[in-house]
Amino acid sequence: EDWFWVACERPGGRGKADLTTNSLEAFPNPFADATTIEFGTVEAGSAKLSIYSLDGKELINLFDGETDAKTVYTVPFQTDYMANGIYLLRLETSNGVVTNYKLVVAK
Repeated sequence: EDWFWVACERPGGRGKADLTTNSLEAFPNPFADATTIEFGTVEAGSAKLSIYSLDGKELINLFDGETDAKTVYTVPFQTDYMANGIYLLRLETSNGVVTNYKLVVAK
């Protein structure tokens, strides 16, 4: 059987979310080959989304740009060259807010 993900309606309209804090998640997680990362910011401004190793090294920059307030962004991510382990997904915004999320690669 083929499985696929279907987006749910979000409060606030298409692509908009009723965010009161910055949001960050990945699904599936743990994952083997690919995951989908969703993030949103409460305020409009610049944002940076990166993956770090547990020793604090930035490994991959997934997004570095402007975001609209209360809008959900989706970033597909392939783990072709990443080893099994735990990584840190980090969202930093221009207003100084940092949101972290644990990613688990299990091949």
